[in-house]
Amino acid sequence: MKKITILSLFVLVVAFSGCSVAGRKFSEPSQESAQDNLLEAETGNQTQELEKTENIIYEDANFNFKITMPLNWQDYKVQSREVKREFYGLTYTINELDFGFPVKLLYDQENNEVNVEKCDSCFIKIFTLTVYNRSDYDEISANNEAEIAKNGATPATNLGNLIGSNGKYVFMAPSNIHGQAYDGQFIYDRQTEAAAFLSDFEAY
Repeated sequence: MKKITILSLFVLVVAFSGCSVAGRKFSEPSQESAQDNLLEAETGNQTQELEKTENIIYEDANFNFKITMPLNWQDYKVQSREVKREFYGLTYTINELDFGFPVKLLYDQENNEVNVEKCDSCFIKIFTLTVYNRSDYDEISANNEAEIAKNGATPATNLGNLIGSNGKYVFMAPSNIHGQAYDGQFIYDRQTEAAAFLSDFEAY
């Protein structure tokens, strides 16, 4: 009888201990915790994506330069052309790149506002980047310096604001990017942004 009682107590103790161990061994995170972890992972991925796409890069393989723009320039367009310019009796071929947007401006005279509307066939220029052959730029600059030495004043020839150069080309931006007539807040804001990002212009 004692053997049976002792055996019964032993079985009960083992069973109770087994339940406790099993509870620890097979416990799983709650569904709420799992969802929180998934949310953190998704948030992390979104942050990484935003960091990757926080800027837009325009890179020109012909003239070897790069411009980094903010995200709101994602619809920009570039129109390029060759022009002939005369400096000190000599004619030079210069490349001009107009940076702007495919939009049109709608003037609301009643409310004294300028509204912007997308238009694939339209183009509003924000600024012009002028590209000189380095040899041409050096020659024009030398003539400018000679004119200054001769007359003691700054010559009328204004090449713009030098923002970069490489072995073949010299790049100039407008001296005053806000110099043209005011055409509403959209144009003014984009010109302000351009003045900022052109200060980080990269030629290579």
